[in-house]
Amino acid sequence: MKRYLYLILCVLISSCYVLPQKNKLYQAYSSVDLGVLGEQKKTVRKNSFEVVGIPTYFHPIKLDFTSREFNNQNFKSYQRFLESTTKKDIIVYDDSLKVKPNYFELKINDKVSVIDEINNRGFNHKVKNYLYYNPELTLVTQIKFVAQPKVLQYLKQADALYLFTKDNNQSYILLYKEGKVIHELNSSELQVFQYEVSSFCWNVHKMGGARIVGLVDEGELCENGAARNPIKEIYKREKQKINHY
Repeated sequence: MKRYLYLILCVLISSCYVLPQKNKLYQAYSSVDLGVLGEQKKTVRKNSFEVVGIPTYFHPIKLDFTSREFNNQNFKSYQRFLESTTKKDIIVYDDSLKVKPNYFELKINDKVSVIDEINNRGFNHKVKNYLYYNPELTLVTQIKFVAQPKVLQYLKQADALYLFTKDNNQSYILLYKEGKVIHELNSSELQVFQYEVSSFCWNVHKMGGARIVGLVDEGELCENGAARNPIKEIYKREKQKINHY
């Protein structure tokens, strides 16, 4: 009896490892920018995010900004990032400190505008076409980071933040206060040590063609008839038509 219970337990544990995780934050081993396209590259030692495309955001995308205290787990993640880059350590952390240093989170709040930029703007035509034929690609929608004190001063003053593209497709974070831009933050100024990605959902038209209709967290399914892979969805529908006749 004990042997059967052991086997059942092993199966359950193994199943947990293959299920997709929702809201999974990945360890960053190199610079990762908010709003870029790419895919996870798995190696024996670690995973990395390989950027394959950068959508253009000429219409600013609203971001959520959060400040949080470091704990042991997040600090270890930050240290792993430093070990893989040439960035300098700018955080003094000790678990015994009464006042812990902070790290920060930026998350894309307005996914509707991201979808609109890729679907309807001519300057993103190549990006959309590449996504159509490579539906496994994901978009970086959240980052955890630290930055130099001067940058933090601007972040603390701002009451709204937006993702924006300018200067040879370079990403910037626009910092607003009372409706005016007080600083343009280059993404390269951020030390991103963790990131989260989202997947695209497509709506395939009856008359042909497809449009992006959603961005979902990893592990979530597309809803309302949308599909993760538009090419497979078209093939499935064509096959159903043939079988019907």
